[in-house]
Amino acid sequence: MFVLGYRAKKLRQGRLSELIHNSEGLMNLDSCTVEVHFKLISEDSESFEELCISRTAYRNNSNKYHINGNVSNYQEVTSLLKNFGVDLDHKRFLILQVTQK
Repeated sequence: MFVLGYRAKKLRQGRLSELIHNSEGLMNLDSCTVEVHFKLISEDSESFEELCISRTAYRNNSNKYHINGNVSNYQEVTSLLKNFGVDLDHKRFLILQVTQK
């Protein structure tokens, strides 16, 4: 949910920096990153396109999005996903979604 733009407060945290792992032996990390990989399967089911969306949270509570390794932003990520028919407006959006165009 973090990668898809949910705010830290909706993830039971007050700030993005609280999402960074902080245990003995791994203290003082500067950031955390989560990636979600999608395979966009064509109608013939023989070919597919890969899509990787990632989000990095930093200690100063800033964050960055990437689409296939290129810097992006929240608006571009959500627009891209909505164009592929992913319903980001409801809490059930993580359920397998199949759309026909």
